[in-house]
Amino acid sequence: MKKTILLIIIAGCAITSYAQNSELNDYVNYIKGNNCNPVDYIFNLFEKSDIVVIGERDHRDTTQYEVILDLLRDPRFAKEIGYVYTEVGCVNRTKNANKLLCGRYKSDKAFNEALYTYLRNEDFNPLWDKYNRVQFLRGLYEINRSSKNKITLGLTDCNFSWKKIKTAEEYRNFDYSPACAYRDSTMCFHFAKMYAKQKPKNGKRKALIITNHPHALNATFEGQDYHCQGKWLKERYGNDNVKIVMLNLTEYTHSNDQQTPLVADGLWDAAFEVVDCQPFGMDIKDTPFGRIPYFNDRYGKMKWEDVADGIIYYKPCYEMVLTIGIPGIVSADFEEEFMRRIKIYFEAMDRAVPTLEDTLDWLLRIEDELNYGLIDSESDSEAISKVQKRLVALKWLPEGYVTGEYDETTRQATQQFQKYVNSKNPVIVVRETGYADVVTQQYLLMDE
Repeated sequence: MKKTILLIIIAGCAITSYAQNSELNDYVNYIKGNNCNPVDYIFNLFEKSDIVVIGERDHRDTTQYEVILDLLRDPRFAKEIGYVYTEVGCVNRTKNANKLLCGRYKSDKAFNEALYTYLRNEDFNPLWDKYNRVQFLRGLYEINRSSKNKITLGLTDCNFSWKKIKTAEEYRNFDYSPACAYRDSTMCFHFAKMYAKQKPKNGKRKALIITNHPHALNATFEGQDYHCQGKWLKERYGNDNVKIVMLNLTEYTHSNDQQTPLVADGLWDAAFEVVDCQPFGMDIKDTPFGRIPYFNDRYGKMKWEDVADGIIYYKPCYEMVLTIGIPGIVSADFEEEFMRRIKIYFEAMDRAVPTLEDTLDWLLRIEDELNYGLIDSESDSEAISKVQKRLVALKWLPEGYVTGEYDETTRQATQQFQKYVNSKNPVIVVRETGYADVVTQQYLLMDE
């Protein structure tokens, strides 16, 4: 939690410092006159372009998938676009992914069991530990289940199978292979093959690509002939036919210690605050936003309008939720295989192999960042009321029991709901604390 509090303090100071800065007015006025709802913004882009790339922020953030799933839930997406591609997921698992997403299951428990079985083999890491992958796939399944127009998922990452990896040396050979060394090109190659086979809708092939921010850039590494995924796509399919949209960022440190700062020392975020943090999407070419220097000089001296066509603002940095861990993903019958992978992976990376206990703690704790979005007795009344309304709708609280206070009745109702969710799944998927953490909130919304 200390890192979370520090983030809020730093972000707050950066934002507050612009409160009376006249430079801010240009940004605020532009937002007020040139934005629209994020979902409508993406569909407006699709009217003129065939491919839209959304650049994720921190891989761990769950809130960004709220707006992404809002986009996919819109009936226009399945009817007019129909295809979404992700960075996460090995290309050879694409068929399995769509079998999962279009399958019929006797119960939610049966689907969750199939989902966890799939997730254990989706990635070339021992496990992909970002909870928003569960959030995304479960949301996509719910969309397909309730619509006659299905959405097809394409996975674009390196071809890989844990069944074929027996030693650390074999994994190291994979990790050092050209496919991994030039992942952006690999992902674009896989996308191109699948895109060419898409069934046109209304005479056009359209596609949404979700990839992490550094991959989405319309940029080339300085001094190298190596394009980022966004640049590669624009060169292959045409600059105007591919639109790159970045989600607003939070300040964080990558696994390689590379820093992602608040844009312009918090200037963008200060402008968002002035307009009450209302979600929106907008183009940035020839705008105050576009003229801001891009923060990473690995690509040369570039501006934001050089690396992206637009931005989506969704949630201020202090409301983003960075969640690691998938409760129950390592079941008793998967422990042995999981530890085999851990041993191979850590030996290949020349790192000390952790124990099963330490590894499960890493996967199951969902880190302190989970409490970043926790709704409990210290939360504001509006957030508490939202939880209570869902508990009332699902019959866990009496009719009309919306007090705005997280009292003992609300805690017990939440805990009973959490126990019910766990009883419907093959493994424990939520913590039975009686307080509404991020995972609990998502299950409350699932039952709408």
